[in-house]
Amino acid sequence: MSRFAFAALLGSCLLACGGGKSEYHLALDRGAAAERAGRDDEARAALDDAAERASSDAQRDEALYRSALVGRRGEAPLETVERLRTFARERPRADRAPRALLDAARILEREGKNEEARGVYDEVVTKYPQSSGALSAAERVVVLTPGSPSAAWQKLVERNRERELDAGLRYHWALSLEEAEPRAALREHEEVVRRDPLPMGRFSDEALLHAARLRRRLGDIDGALQTLEALSSSRGHSMMVGSYERSSFAEARFLEAEILRDDAHRISEAESAFLRLANDHPTSRLGDDALFQAATIAHHEGRASAACRWMKRLSSEHADSVLRVCEPLFCEADAAPVEKCCGRAAAGFPTPGCD
Repeated sequence: MSRFAFAALLGSCLLACGGGKSEYHLALDRGAAAERAGRDDEARAALDDAAERASSDAQRDEALYRSALVGRRGEAPLETVERLRTFARERPRADRAPRALLDAARILEREGKNEEARGVYDEVVTKYPQSSGALSAAERVVVLTPGSPSAAWQKLVERNRERELDAGLRYHWALSLEEAEPRAALREHEEVVRRDPLPMGRFSDEALLHAARLRRRLGDIDGALQTLEALSSSRGHSMMVGSYERSSFAEARFLEAEILRDDAHRISEAESAFLRLANDHPTSRLGDDALFQAATIAHHEGRASAACRWMKRLSSEHADSVLRVCEPLFCEADAAPVEKCCGRAAAGFPTPGCD
């Protein structure tokens, strides 16, 4: 039997044996097609039909959720809101219940009904704190609450009893305190880390990074460096347990190098820290900046060969970096033609005509 004949036979067998789409999925497809065509009544009828043909509660919930959502961009969005809220009220244990409420709140906000929207967002936070949309809902509660954002975040933190949500709420509370109350912000950032430590803590790396910046701002240079070292040392633990590489690790190394150079005046250590970033985080967006800063330190210390070496490495490893234009300043005797270009590139400005 040829492979083409075999493929045809296999396809027929799959269809005959149930390999094709079920009546449930066919009804979902009809509903989606009708909705795309703007035939909302037909779409809801097809999706309600899918719910009747569902083989599990999860399938039924999905079909009913989709049916409730039809018309969200039509002429009667508030009717969609009512359907979504009814779905969540009648099927509170459905996986789609918190999403239905989130969708309803977003429609209300879009329609200018901010107070009602805030109430529905708050319902997501209080009834479904473990849902993926709980923190997004909390952010909208704060935005739509009159008065101080930090007071609104504090209220959410104090009434919450869900451990996983606590980290996100507390982190955002700390962010809202940074400008006016840096010491209180520092306390809450460190509380995030204490309650939900690395390597698995979702917000703990950013909390440590912010804590280090706050300690620097408050004049605690040693404390800032110790905080950054704690963050950097957690990278190895994160890799051991399979946690993802976080951008904050490279940012922490860059901040450490800046503090060593500008605040502690430990110039040699600063150069090493910049180079360590380039070595440990080769794909970081800060890699070319780190090599440029290391080259600048070497140049100012009169180590021309080291400065040129770091710039050549920058050009080799970061071919798309605007800082490549600076290489002649470190590696050639007559670099005057590119001096202005390098200054603009280092300051983050466009460098037309400098390539």
